[in-house]
Order: sequence, then C-alpha cells, then structure tokens
Amino acid sequence: MLKVVLIGPESSGKTVLAEQLAQHFETTWVPEYLRVFFDEKQAVFEENMQEIAQKQLKSEENGLKMAQRAIFYDTNCMTLKVYHQLYFDSEPFWFNTLFKKENYDHYLLLKPDIPWVDDGQRDMPHRREELFKLFEQELQAIEADYTIVHGDFQSRTSMAIQKVSELLAKV
Repeated sequence: MLKVVLIGPESSGKTVLAEQLAQHFETTWVPEYLRVFFDEKQAVFEENMQEIAQKQLKSEENGLKMAQRAIFYDTNCMTLKVYHQLYFDSEPFWFNTLFKKENYDHYLLLKPDIPWVDDGQRDMPHRREELFKLFEQELQAIEADYTIVHGDFQSRTSMAIQKVSELLAKV
C-alpha cells in the first residue's frame, strides 16, 4: 500500500488535491482531523494537541482498511508538530512517541502559490512562505521522500498524478 501525505501551509490546496488523487486512483483519502476538532470545539488549546494527534492516527488506520493500492492523507502529525511550535512556542512532548516515519512512503509538499482563502479556521495568510520552509525543514530532518507541488490547481493535479503513478509503478 502506497501511503502519501499531502503537507504544507494553510490554504495550499491539500484537501482539494487529496480528494482529486483519491478519485483519480479510485481509493481513499483521510481528512485532517484538526479541522474536524476545530469545527466541533471552535478552538484548539495546547492540551488538546495530543488528543488530536491520536485521533488523526486512528483516522489514518481506519482509512487504510478501505484503501486500494494507495491512500492519501490530508496532512499527518507532522502538521500538528509544526503548528504546535508556531502557536505554543514549544516542542510537543508527544510527537516522538506518536509519529513514525516508516508509516508514510512519500510526501507531496504544496507551495503556497495559490490564493489564500479565509475559511474561518485559517489565520496566517502572511506566514505561508515561512510555514512552507518549516515543513520542508521537517521533511529534510527526517530524510523523507518528498516532491514539491506548485502552480495552479490543474498543474498541481497533473504533477501529483504523475508522481503517484511513478511511485505505484515501483510498488
């Protein structure tokens, strides 16, 4: 099973692309649990982050049961780590216990080169480039296999489909 994570700053098209890839490859995608949590509670505090990470991982496990050949994750716990550092100015104590590099095969790192959209949860339009760099540093730190995806929605989709097709050909 090919496990691909879409990661990047807010409003960089992760959810849309995850849905498109799942549809194209006739498989499953797993939404970002943080968004579900925020919709329910209307706020996120530092003490909620470990619970959110655990529920994200549970969602990923459940998604695997339905996937065919590939699965697409609309982010993973690495996103929570980056945002934890940004909002709470500290390393999340739970990250190294919960995050396992080997659980993921490839990352699609999305550049913030599409317009920012306010959806009621997003709040950092001015920090998207900074976030992109932080995500790339995290991927490099764990020596993850990743591809930078950029351009308009059509270009992003084509680029991602091509990369996933290449990866599936090797599986």
